[in-house]
Amino acid sequence: MKATTERNLTLAVSRQPWEASPLLTVRGAAAIWDEIVAGVNDDHFAAADEVALATLCDSMARYRRVSAALERLPISPTDDNRLKVRRVLLNEIGALRAFILATCRALRLAPVARRARDQSSTAMPTRNRRSRKPQPGDDLFSC
Repeated sequence: MKATTERNLTLAVSRQPWEASPLLTVRGAAAIWDEIVAGVNDDHFAAADEVALATLCDSMARYRRVSAALERLPISPTDDNRLKVRRVLLNEIGALRAFILATCRALRLAPVARRARDQSSTAMPTRNRRSRKPQPGDDLFSC
């Protein structure tokens, strides 16, 4: 583990900011790549994160394209074909949204993924909840 961390830090220090990956397949994904890479520290990504980051950028570009298509689609409650297309687009948006969030968590880009465990703990006294005996501190709010 230590050797892997040292190798990743060496790679992060020795290279320039990441250029857009040749793995990107969707138009507009390179711009998203540049935005993400510019928004994090130089040592945030490891070399193995390139495929996941390229997949994230492709998914975000697809999400933007599908959202734009949904906005351009006029709402017509009487046309069954438009309603079917709208349903398909909404399902695609939902699936892309879930995938993007999961990938952001995996790449530590989502706020919940960056939160330290010590910050999420509470300072309240806790006890074994299965115990039925009163414990010191249970009467905090009694007068």
